[in-house]
Amino acid sequence: ACNTLSNERKNMYDSLQQAQGIINNQTQMIEDYLTLTHADPSLQSKLVQLQTDGSASLLSSINKSLFSVDLFKKTLDSMQVFIYESQSDLPAFSTVSYHSNALFSTESVTDQKWFLDTVAAGGSTVWCLDSVHFGTPTVCASRLLYDLRDAAQPLGVIRANVSVEKLTRHLSSLSFGEKGYSLVL
Repeated sequence: ACNTLSNERKNMYDSLQQAQGIINNQTQMIEDYLTLTHADPSLQSKLVQLQTDGSASLLSSINKSLFSVDLFKKTLDSMQVFIYESQSDLPAFSTVSYHSNALFSTESVTDQKWFLDTVAAGGSTVWCLDSVHFGTPTVCASRLLYDLRDAAQPLGVIRANVSVEKLTRHLSSLSFGEKGYSLVL
């Protein structure tokens, strides 16, 4: 019986290590998507151009670029950019608008905690849980978006979103003993 309990503990420990590895890999992929999207030269030039040109074709092109990040939605559910200054009337972010747009004005989010925390963090990624805007608990990772040619002034904020269910779906295959289960905090 003692040997069985020892094996059970080892199996549980191994499962917890595997779960931690899965979550770490998922969050690193989200960080990578933020970095790659931020560093995309085509998107960068379009976002800078948006400060002087608010044409519908430019907006459409930017939205298309943002919607194509993780095109098959294996890791992310959505990616958004919130722009400080634009020659176009960008939509406000809402529970409805994020399905049809990926580019928004910062005006609709400047009082939200995640946005304030992101601005205060400088270029570091800020993680939060949003249970209001996406219809399901969603992990959001955001950071300031800088013009890579002139990093003195941020263009806005970039945010990647993934549902908690998608982030943790691989954990259900792990064994935590006969009656064990996992809980992500």
